[in-house]
Amino acid sequence: MKKIDFIDQKKILNSKFKNLYEKTCQNLINFYLNLFEKIKENLKKEFSDLSEIELKAKTCDIVRVILPTATLTNFGLTINARSLTRLISKLLSSSLEEFQEIGQDLKQAGLRITPTLLKYAQPNSYLIETSKNLEKITKKLLAKKPKSDESVKLVAYDKDAEERILTALLYRFSRSSYQEIKEKIKKSSKKEKEKIFNEALKRKGEHDQPLRELEHTYYTFDILLDYGVFRDLQRHRICTQTNQELGIEYGYTLPKEIEKYGFKKLYQEKMEEASCTYQKISKKFLNESQYLLPLAFKKRFLMTLNLRELYHLIPLRTSPKAHFSYREIAQKMYQEVKKVHPQLVKFMKISNIMS
Repeated sequence: MKKIDFIDQKKILNSKFKNLYEKTCQNLINFYLNLFEKIKENLKKEFSDLSEIELKAKTCDIVRVILPTATLTNFGLTINARSLTRLISKLLSSSLEEFQEIGQDLKQAGLRITPTLLKYAQPNSYLIETSKNLEKITKKLLAKKPKSDESVKLVAYDKDAEERILTALLYRFSRSSYQEIKEKIKKSSKKEKEKIFNEALKRKGEHDQPLRELEHTYYTFDILLDYGVFRDLQRHRICTQTNQELGIEYGYTLPKEIEKYGFKKLYQEKMEEASCTYQKISKKFLNESQYLLPLAFKKRFLMTLNLRELYHLIPLRTSPKAHFSYREIAQKMYQEVKKVHPQLVKFMKISNIMS
């Protein structure tokens, strides 16, 4: 396996915590590499029919939570010049040096192609000052430790979602106003309403997007998940996301295979070591100390998305090939919506329904 690098946090490396930070990150990476081989061997004995590629993928799914958040990775980005300008400005306005450096690198690379537009990409005082002051208010108002540890909670939704969707479905083929149609829908029988919705979705194939009218209602989820799962779910961009910083308040996940194969105690020791290091460094460098926490540590994530996007996200993230951690999150999202609007999710293809 190739060498794994982690990011240099300059503020920490120029402080008394330099050795502690580097040692913690390297120890986690070494533990990951060591446990990778051991878990792989156990899986090979249990699942002898798996190919080498499948074996490595399954092993990675299990042990990836050990890696520190500081682990370096690669990604590609396709973006237009206007959006790139906003992105650079946002990165340059961040309190994290890594973001600022990426912003500068993007700007320098982009200036060679679109110098006219990108020359205006600068740190944004509105973002910087607003973030600082809202953070001060939050810390003063919410000083107590968090209480809830629910993994998925539907915290907001349109109570009249069914009427909104049914109204929108008829709106396109009518000359009446939205309110006139909605009033008619309200007076319709349950059977009539069900017929309209069935006609809208009963012919949808596995790879078909549902009608766009399903975008006229929204759901907001408060999700508690480990950082590894967060990195997967945040890639769904047709939604509104607000995420909290990473910390140790909610603990960490323990993959069942690590416990099953007898590595639970060693795993917990490494997690606790990282937690102790975080507590020491976070007193001086709160934002930067997040980088040394393993991907197993949990954080909160607020996600608002429309029904049409749910019809994409939930089947995709509950498929048998999906990572077990976000499969559980997606299943719970489905159950939360089903509680309030069973009619609206009746055509949603979902695997591994939880009991």
